[in-house]
Amino acid sequence: MTNRNSSIYAIRCKENGKIYIGVSVECKKRILAHVFSLKNGTHKIKQLQEDFNKYGIKAFEYYELEDGIAWEKRSEKEDYYIDYYNATNNQYGYNTRKNKSGLTAKVKIKRSLPPLLNKE
Repeated sequence: MTNRNSSIYAIRCKENGKIYIGVSVECKKRILAHVFSLKNGTHKIKQLQEDFNKYGIKAFEYYELEDGIAWEKRSEKEDYYIDYYNATNNQYGYNTRKNKSGLTAKVKIKRSLPPLLNKE
């Protein structure tokens, strides 16, 4: 077990409102990795890649929803946000993993991530 804390992040398409929820110990680096694979046409989530190709990088926003999450609680918290945003429903999101924890949430965005992620 590690002592590192995690963050929950979101990638949202402004054109259709769909959202992807993820968790990482290095939120900014993880989002940059998503952007890198999207720009290269190699993202593992087909619908997210298709929308990125269709709308372009400027159509996407990147958020940190929560930080300081204990390592052992990271999956549970990720499920919490996936459930709240209904992100496994293709109409609303890009996530492919179903919520296993059964938690529900009321969510407020903590902060937008730096504009540098929105540059082409």
